[in-house]
This record gives sequence, C-alpha cells and structure tokens, in this order.
Amino acid sequence: MGDMDRRLTDLGTTIEKIMSIAGTPGLSLRVFHEGKTVFFVNYALLAATTGTLVEEGKLKWDTRVKGILPDWNISDETIRNQVTITDLLSHRVGFSSFRVQWKYNNLGYELVSLVIGKVSGSSWADLLQDHYPAPNDGNVAKAYETLDDASPVEIHTVKATEKIMSGAAAGLRTCTKDLLVLYDAFMIAANDQFASGNTSTPNSPLKQVSHLMSAAIPMNARVQLPGRMGAVGCNPSLMPDGMPIIGKGVPSRLVVYRQESLPGALSAVLLMPETRTAIVAMSNSPALNDCLDWVAQLVLEEILEVPQDKRNDYVEAARTSAAQTLKWYPAVKGQLSRIRKHNTSAKNLEAYTGTYRNAINTMKMVVTVEMNSLYYAVQDDIFTWIRPRNELVARDRWVDQGPEFWKIKFLLDEGGHVDRLNWVHDAEVTEGETFYKTAP
Repeated sequence: MGDMDRRLTDLGTTIEKIMSIAGTPGLSLRVFHEGKTVFFVNYALLAATTGTLVEEGKLKWDTRVKGILPDWNISDETIRNQVTITDLLSHRVGFSSFRVQWKYNNLGYELVSLVIGKVSGSSWADLLQDHYPAPNDGNVAKAYETLDDASPVEIHTVKATEKIMSGAAAGLRTCTKDLLVLYDAFMIAANDQFASGNTSTPNSPLKQVSHLMSAAIPMNARVQLPGRMGAVGCNPSLMPDGMPIIGKGVPSRLVVYRQESLPGALSAVLLMPETRTAIVAMSNSPALNDCLDWVAQLVLEEILEVPQDKRNDYVEAARTSAAQTLKWYPAVKGQLSRIRKHNTSAKNLEAYTGTYRNAINTMKMVVTVEMNSLYYAVQDDIFTWIRPRNELVARDRWVDQGPEFWKIKFLLDEGGHVDRLNWVHDAEVTEGETFYKTAP
C-alpha cells in the first residue's frame, strides 16, 4: 500500500477544491486501515474562525483586504482594490483570472490569518486555541447551509433528541474519532459472526451483526467493486450521465457504505470489512452537492491504488452536481409559471387565513397574510409558497421538491367559504392530504 499517510495527505488540494465548489465550510476525515488509524485531518479551521469573527461583527465576508492591511500592495490594481475575505478563502483570486476560476494558493489563507490578527488583536495561533480548545462536551460544530454563491449561512443546529420526531433516525451527536471505534467494532464482529455462524462475538457488545449487514432489500449500498456508489445520497439525482464506476483495474472488494444528510449536517461512511478499512467523513453543511460522497470515493480509490488512468475526476463530478443543484429553483419556478392562469380571481385574502389540521390531528398549518400577500396566486384558490433557494435554505429547509409540493389548494364548502386546503407534501401520495380549518 506504500506510504498511506503521505498519499492521503497529497489529496488535500483536491479535497479542498471539492469543498470550495460545494460550499462546504468544514470537514473532518478519518481513515482506518488494517486495524489502525492511518490518516486524520480537519479542513477549514481558518474559515471557521473567520466565521466566528463575522458573527461577532468584527469582520464581513465581503471585507476588502486593503481596508484592513495597509501594506497590501500587490501590483495588480484590480486585485489590490477588490479582493475580499471570501475571495481568499475560496481560492478564487486566481491572479491571472480574478474570480473567473478556482486556483489553489495557500498565500490566500496566510493573508486571511493576517487579517484575523489585525481585527481581533490576537495572533492566529492564540485565536485558534481560544475558539477550538481541547475537546470537551461543549465542542460541537455550528450548523450551516450553503447559498447559491457557495458561501455559508448559519442555521439552527440539528436537534436530534428522543423528544422530537425522527430523533431515533438521526442517531446521536458524535465525532469521526468515536465513529472509527464503532465501525471497527462492527467490522470485527461482522467478520467473526459471518465466519463462525454465531450471533455474538466475545468481548463485543454488538450482536446479530451478520444479520445487520445482510441485504434485506435490493439497493446499491452494498457494492462489489468495481461498481457505482452514492445511491443513498443526493449525488445520483445531480449527475445527468450517472454516477462514476469505482475500483476499475484493481482486485474486487466488498464495500458497505452509508450516507446521511440533514440541514446543517452531512456524513459518509465507507467500510471494507475484508481489510478492516473505514473511511469516515463528517461536515456541518449539506452544501451544493454531497461533498463527502465525492471525498470518500476519492480516498477509497487512493487506498485501493486504482491506476491513475482509471481514476474518476471527482472535481469535475463536484462541478457537475453543484451546477445541477443551482438549476432547481429556476426549473421549479418556471414550471409553476407555465401552469399559472392569469386574469383569474381569488377571494379576499383574509378568507384563506386560519389554522388547518389534518384528519388525524398530527400536522397543522397556519395561514396568515403578510404584506397583503399569500405569496402569489397560481390560479383561482391555488397559491404557491415557493421562495428563492437562498431564502429557503437560510430557514433550515431542505429543497429538492417538485412543483406540486409548493402549491396550496384551498377548497370551499357548499356556502362558498374556505373550510379546508390540500397539500401534496409527499410525492408518493399524489392526491395530497386535506387539512381542515379549525380553531387556533
């Protein structure tokens, strides 16, 4: 396998490029191979610290360097006068092509560290220690969404507890270090229980692992390489020509993988039980694509030592998938506009307001008038509540739904009064669900 740590370290430039394209503010990556941790890195600590200063009002993402560092005197007049913090952190200064293309350059990060020192009154090292002390129970990453320009916007941290719906599905708060311990224990138990036929492993709390890791329904989360991965993430729907084939030109391996995404959280886990290999990546933003999926696949091909001429271009995959994400809002807005009928009349807007509940009283919707609008009418008593993608993600919303999701159809009783509404909130229930007007 060669010098694994060096080889994985050399992927850093590519990983940061994928992160920049996706708009991923921070990423933690750990790799476990043949029974030991062989690689660990946290990306974007500098950017995260910058975000803290922005939050404190000491800096802005569009702050120009020349306004903070009087000695900043590069010969290119445009860059000297226009370059901002975001330009430097996203490697888009380019020098020969300012804001035209990505060009990796560590000097940009060095400049940001000088800016941080200037506005905070502390050295970069001291500030890093202040904001990222030794791990403790309060060492929890903030949650972000990614705007159309790949910049971050802070949102509410995911609240995964036993007191909320889907709390069990969300699991628990953890870190890559602890997850490696868990997944190594899974692989040890799986190898033992498949070989022995037992349902438990000595000194292991994990039971029935052979059952847990056996297929219960056909899908591509268990792959015999070469094959396609990422099926449980968002990237497949963002790749018009399909997902890339991984593991070409090397001996076949079994890979079991899992991805998870929530507003403000993203994770990817790839396991190869045969060699006790685990790739665990976590991020604090779902970004413009499944960035961790691309990073994990990139690392996997390096571990497998796939020949260079047979490796996939994950930077290009990141570009393609991010571009598809940005097509979502214009496409859905266009579909809604095409079905909109003009010169149709709705009732006085106050007639639609009120509290509506579904038949089993598990969901409620409150309809109000804001700025004399229920957003805009599609036709008659049908309104749409879609907003630009930036507004939606800044409110912690997950956005990838089709046009029907964004329509609310109000229905009338025999007397012509609005007494219920219909909403297709589940694409599998095409007739939608009816909500009835009730007392608040």
